Amino acid sequence: MKNLGWQMFFALLLADVVAVIMLKLAVAVKVVITVALVVFVIIAAVMALGHNSREKIRKREAEAAAKIADLRDKMNEAKKTDD
Repeated sequence: MKNLGWQMFFALLLADVVAVIMLKLAVAVKVVITVALVVFVIIAAVMALGHNSREKIRKREAEAAAKIADLRDKMNEAKKTDD
């Protein structure tokens, strides 16, 4: 979860940069807040979904490695009983 926190911080930072640029361009404050909020929500959602998919991939890889190890153990046991 620590990585997800950094991703949310990065999304907020990008939204703030967009807001500052818009303020420098003399855009209305309500528009700036709305655009910054939309930018933050979109970037945060994309990063959260990416984080969740990476976690699922890691979990599947760990399960596959465990299954492979279990099958190797069974194969070694079968070889021992055949001998």
